[in-house]
Amino acid sequence: MENKLKQSNIFIAEMQCALREFNQSYENSNARLQEIKAGIEKLPEKVLSFHHDFDIATKLTNTDIAFIIIGIALREIASLLFKSFKINRINDQDSAKLLHGKEKSNRTQEYFASINEIISNPVPYDAICSTDLEIKKEVKLSGFGHRFNTVGHDPILGFIFGTANIMTNTITVSKGVKGIIPSYSTYHVGTFGKDKLYGRADTATMFYKIYERISQDPKEGFTAFGTALIKELIHLLSDVRTAKSLPLPFVGTISPDISRKMQLYLGIDTLVVSSNIVEFFTSQLIDKGLLIARDFWWRYVEKGESDEKCVEARWKMIEVYINEGAVIGENIYMVVELLKGDIKKAFQGYSFGGVLYSLKKIINDQHLIASLRGEYIIDQSEKYIKNL
Repeated sequence: MENKLKQSNIFIAEMQCALREFNQSYENSNARLQEIKAGIEKLPEKVLSFHHDFDIATKLTNTDIAFIIIGIALREIASLLFKSFKINRINDQDSAKLLHGKEKSNRTQEYFASINEIISNPVPYDAICSTDLEIKKEVKLSGFGHRFNTVGHDPILGFIFGTANIMTNTITVSKGVKGIIPSYSTYHVGTFGKDKLYGRADTATMFYKIYERISQDPKEGFTAFGTALIKELIHLLSDVRTAKSLPLPFVGTISPDISRKMQLYLGIDTLVVSSNIVEFFTSQLIDKGLLIARDFWWRYVEKGESDEKCVEARWKMIEVYINEGAVIGENIYMVVELLKGDIKKAFQGYSFGGVLYSLKKIINDQHLIASLRGEYIIDQSEKYIKNL
């Protein structure tokens, strides 16, 4: 009996001890839950502090400001060089002497120019005079306007029509678009002291004669074709840097008058457009070069001590400031030239390519900075929650 009573007392003592441990564990768990709850309630406040931390971590340093100054300076130097190239042009005579040498008209056949004649004759689509009064009234070519009417001067179509004209002693003139179909007229060009239009030719026959020539004697035909193609290229290169330059591709086919007015009043031609394309990629190249330099500085001078997301965001901010500076500089140039009344110079010199690149970069970089900020806040919030 005494043993049973003793065992019962031991069991009761053990149960009381277990109950005390359970109560203690419950109190500890409850306290921990309250601690986690308090931490989570503070999360919005912590997120605001993480935003503040990001702003501090991405604050531009003196080195960053130096990169901004260098970047804007490089963009402005490139812009000035391109402006000089687009505005300060050479005259037609100097350009012709540089690339053509001495050429003299000596045309002997219709729809055929020998290889020697291809080399020694000027291109036939530079002819602006006519022996036929009716053709003269119909075509109305001039020293200034003939580049906008003749398809051989088109920077792209010229390699088709201009090459064919050279091989066949012809000139093809754009008549604009009738309905939705481009219309062309082709004329014979002969030697009358100098090149002159003297009779109507047929555009389809012109191409057929080339096909026939190559078919009958492939070696001679392809040699003549290659020679004419090279002459076409040389001629376009000699014209592109001149005051009138070359019309925009295909525009003369749609409307020679629109093509002429774009160059005459706005200064928009092949030289301007091609220069702006190069400016777009030059701006990109400058940014890439600065990025490489900035990355080198961060890794080997700053020793990579900052968070990579913050460093990337800082660089994107630098790019934004550089590109904003470039856009402001171009807009100031445009306003100044417009106030001076020089509309043509304003449009010719304005870096449409550089500005287009800058606007694209500003928009993309702003989005990326916002994305990097979001990633930084999420990373810091996850760390905070894990440490609760």
